[in-house]
Amino acid sequence: MNRYAKVILATVAGSLFFVAGLWAPISSIAQGIEPAKAALNPNPAPPVAAADAEVPSIKFDVVSFKLCKEGISRSNNRTIIPADGDFVGYHCKAVSAVIRLAYTGAEPFRMSGEPAWVDNDAYEFLAKVAPEDVATWRKMNLNTRRIMVRNLLADDLHLKVHTITEPRLMYALVAAPGGPKLKEYRDGESTTLPGGRVLVGNDTAWTSPYEAAFQNISMASLATGLSMRVGRDVIDKTGLTGHYNFTLAYPGRYYDPTAPDADDSHIPEIFDSLAKLGLKLESAKVESTKIVVDHIGRPSE
Repeated sequence: MNRYAKVILATVAGSLFFVAGLWAPISSIAQGIEPAKAALNPNPAPPVAAADAEVPSIKFDVVSFKLCKEGISRSNNRTIIPADGDFVGYHCKAVSAVIRLAYTGAEPFRMSGEPAWVDNDAYEFLAKVAPEDVATWRKMNLNTRRIMVRNLLADDLHLKVHTITEPRLMYALVAAPGGPKLKEYRDGESTTLPGGRVLVGNDTAWTSPYEAAFQNISMASLATGLSMRVGRDVIDKTGLTGHYNFTLAYPGRYYDPTAPDADDSHIPEIFDSLAKLGLKLESAKVESTKIVVDHIGRPSE
């Protein structure tokens, strides 16, 4: 058991696990994190908004779910949602990944009530927009496209959900005393890493199993990635609106408090690495929306 084991083990009993994120209340005292002075307000939009009916509609003329024999892919690079394309696709992902796309908004996604296969069975998923609707699809922003995928899930898998609001523990990503120490990204620049790997545009590369180099990354994107690795949802409250280049302790594997080696977590190194960038995580409790699955049918081959 390493020097951080007692810190991690003390929190595992209160941990919560969910496929789109992991919530483990890590002791803010043990980690040296200052509690937030006031409750955060991430302004979460209800997953099913009244205004949804006003959104222009499109049709998918091909919707396919095929079981993937190789199992669930852990690589985020295997999701395909091209901005100028005419389809949404996932390679070897659980159906919960498609639900996350459909319902995730400004706040980290939460869900309960789904059958086990939704999280555990891997599928090749493709939804192709009908030719007459491609122009409309390409003009839609991501939030509108999410609603189209919700409609698809309701039609093809008979997905029915309701929402509840409840408090939960999370972290706020904020600037540390002295301010951020981040290099702002400049349009067109590239970064050459040791070993010759070149980062171009919005890009990330692991320099070791526990550290990654980022280029052209927003703080909101960083917060989303951190939520998978520090045992609790993270929301960006830095106030920084730019995109930045930096290197950060960032284990490639998501933190699972139920894993046999959970006490060897690299979470403390993440906090230390954030401090070097002039950033920190503050503990807070937030009222947030949660999706409860009432019904979903298994995809037909």
